[in-house]
Amino acid sequence: MPYLLLIMEPHGQRAERGLAGGQEAYARMQRFGAGLQARGLLRASESLASTEQAVRLQVRDGQTRLTDGPFAETKEMVGGFFLIDCATREEAVAIARDCPAAEWATVEVRELAPCTSKRASAVPGASVLWQQTAKNFPEFSGPLSKTRDPVRRTEEGHAWCCGPTLYPRLLEDFPMRFMIIIQATAESEQGCMPTAALMTAMARYHEELARAGVLLDASGLQPSAKGWRVGYSASGTRTVTDGPFTETKELIAGYTLIQVRSRDEALEWTRRFPNPRGEGLEAEIEVRQLYEMEDFAGVDGVEQFRDLETLRG
Repeated sequence: MPYLLLIMEPHGQRAERGLAGGQEAYARMQRFGAGLQARGLLRASESLASTEQAVRLQVRDGQTRLTDGPFAETKEMVGGFFLIDCATREEAVAIARDCPAAEWATVEVRELAPCTSKRASAVPGASVLWQQTAKNFPEFSGPLSKTRDPVRRTEEGHAWCCGPTLYPRLLEDFPMRFMIIIQATAESEQGCMPTAALMTAMARYHEELARAGVLLDASGLQPSAKGWRVGYSASGTRTVTDGPFTETKELIAGYTLIQVRSRDEALEWTRRFPNPRGEGLEAEIEVRQLYEMEDFAGVDGVEQFRDLETLRG
């Protein structure tokens, strides 16, 4: 069962921690990720840039509205994530308890699923996106748990990188990754079913991303009522708090991960993102750039993370 461990950081914490503190925290997270990888539990993990470089997109009466970060109305931001694959909810909680970030932030644990109250296999049309991709890209249509080969080489020597869902893209040509974050709503928290029209629109959009070679991964998250958070006290005590969580503006209902050439290209793709609630309704998505290995040049311990990338291959 796939679970997403979301690292919910207080705004301004990174600046307060300073360079040395940040390097120490990053090294601990590297070791945590390497441990998950060695156990065969890790699908993906990334650190996100702060909200100062983020943008949010809203659709109101068919009009697109962009808001650059930071976002003062939220107390926390998503600082990164670990996508894991484990057998039970209890195992996911145990893994979250061991996450170092829970000492300085909050770890929110969410099971991956469509934005409904049922599992993907029980939702009519929920597999449309995957079926479309399997039809158009049969080479990359294997089960998620089998997609452990992140880098392939073409005859010309180019490196093709395949994310957890094996959507191909050229590493040399697509140096920047962005996460499109779908903000939760009252409906998503209630587990409301998406309409057939919305499922079709999402499938078509993600098929376009896949055809363009920029789609890395995409999934919906179950309501926070099925999730939990792990918090740490200053003394090191770990506390698990079951959902639901009332701060809807700070919750995530799903995400799409893309890799593109520039921020402008990412912006153009996000402008075309279907209204996640359906046309005629107010909605909002947030876009955040992911850190790349080059961003950590000179940071102690970065080579351990490079070794982790090798293990994924």
